[in-house]
Amino acid sequence: MITDLLTSSPNLTVEQVMSTEIEAIEAQMSAHDVALLFEQRDWITAPVIDEQGILVGRITVDDVVDVIRAEADHNLMGRAGLDEDDDMFAPVLATTRNRALWLGVNLATAFLAAYVIGLFEATLEKMVALAVLMPVVASMGGIAGSQTLTIVIRGMAVGQITHTNTPFLLRKELVVSLLNGVIWALVVAVIAILWFGSLKLGLIIGAALIINLFCAALAGVLIPFLLQRLSIDPALASSVTLTTITDVVGFGTLLGLATVLLNI
Repeated sequence: MITDLLTSSPNLTVEQVMSTEIEAIEAQMSAHDVALLFEQRDWITAPVIDEQGILVGRITVDDVVDVIRAEADHNLMGRAGLDEDDDMFAPVLATTRNRALWLGVNLATAFLAAYVIGLFEATLEKMVALAVLMPVVASMGGIAGSQTLTIVIRGMAVGQITHTNTPFLLRKELVVSLLNGVIWALVVAVIAILWFGSLKLGLIIGAALIINLFCAALAGVLIPFLLQRLSIDPALASSVTLTTITDVVGFGTLLGLATVLLNI
């Protein structure tokens, strides 16, 4: 609701409101939707009417800026699993409580990634080079996924993403991930070959990198929509979910390919 943003005005009829060049905003509209209207139409001020068409006030761009800033703060803090209540000057116990939940979730996902690594313990013991290269695959997937995730969450926040353009966005991000995957897979493969003197190892880490970047882009697009459907704030939960996927897929793909192709 936008009633908190209103500046009072005399009781005018809707006919008087419509005599202005800017259309009236209904009082039931959410602050988020009002901010989108101001951004898309470059408004400076707009009248607000109730259900009977009576002018109840007006909204200025100064009021909308506060809403936009609050949503930007929410998205920024959410990337770290925090919310707006986690003020830097808040009491120690309150801050600890606010952060503990997502630290616990992250710990659980870290153990999941560790479990996947443990499945290939014998492979790691026979080829230490894999342990050296594992962080490369996971971190590249994490960065690529975060880039896609940031674009999607921002698009959802400003209303740029709809059901009609989501398939296009998904196809675009998948193609970008494949192109970047091939480029950086070649770079990493060459480095691995020169470093460890193994052509097979270079091919394995290159393939693992392409697969992880592809899965990261897919997850970066789908995770926010899935969380939104589950009534979970994408800004808060997306990063932890994405990190889990890129770690598990990255470690599992690299070690799995090594186990099969190197006959370990």
